[in-house]
Amino acid sequence: MAHLLRMPEVAAGGTRAVLATWSVAENAAYTERDTLAEIETDKATVDLDADADGVVLRLLVAAGAEVGVGDPIALLGGPDEREGDVAALLAEFGVPTNPASGPGPQTRAEPDAA
Repeated sequence: MAHLLRMPEVAAGGTRAVLATWSVAENAAYTERDTLAEIETDKATVDLDADADGVVLRLLVAAGAEVGVGDPIALLGGPDEREGDVAALLAEFGVPTNPASGPGPQTRAEPDAA
């Protein structure tokens, strides 16, 4: 069953982190404990490992982007979910698509000005 992979809280109390690199590509299968991405904070780099077998249906955030904790970073599916309407799945999860800006609705290199 498809589900969103969200940016984990890497540092206690941290609200943002950088998705440094993706270790998997769209439509690529992975197995439990494979590294999906590397996450960076100002103090550490942490591997984000898969908790089950699956396939990457869509990467939502470009490598190098700063992302809020809890924001969706990828759409993952079960091992046999390679086909399907990814746009419809993203809409079902309430994630807007923005194909003009490359991977992901959450793509941005700079934090929002407050």
